Amino acid sequence: MYQSLPTPQMPTPNSFILAAYGTENTFTALDIVRRWLMDHLRNIIEDSQYTKLDHSLNHTDLNPKDKQNYRSCEKIASDAVLNILKNNANMQGTFIYIYLLRLIITVYVQRRTPILTRLKSAWIIVFVCRLWLAWLKKEKFSDRSSTPNDKQKY
Repeated sequence: MYQSLPTPQMPTPNSFILAAYGTENTFTALDIVRRWLMDHLRNIIEDSQYTKLDHSLNHTDLNPKDKQNYRSCEKIASDAVLNILKNNANMQGTFIYIYLLRLIITVYVQRRTPILTRLKSAWIIVFVCRLWLAWLKKEKFSDRSSTPNDKQKY
């Protein structure tokens, strides 16, 4: 994250991401995931309002480099974590993202899922991702970078 210099029109300028995945800068995809997705989950773990019995998470579950830890993925996508995220208005984006993860587990991993549930869940995933992509293409973002935003390549 970087913050531009203040101007008379904007004494406190907004922060922005200078680079993300696949660029030649010092940021990596893990930096972005760590900063934006994991903060809400880390807040749940550290919040004294919730005990470990409420969410079953610990800090090692949030290690994005541990790609073989499927048990952590199941714990992150559990009903308990989803209920905590759902009840907080500031965590709705994280809730939707983890809910999609939960649906992916239902569709592709769980063997006892009935075929109609698999189809319904798969179409929900496709619909939400297409809706999200359409919104990203339509939305006007204030581009503070030096390169133009080419929405057609997506």
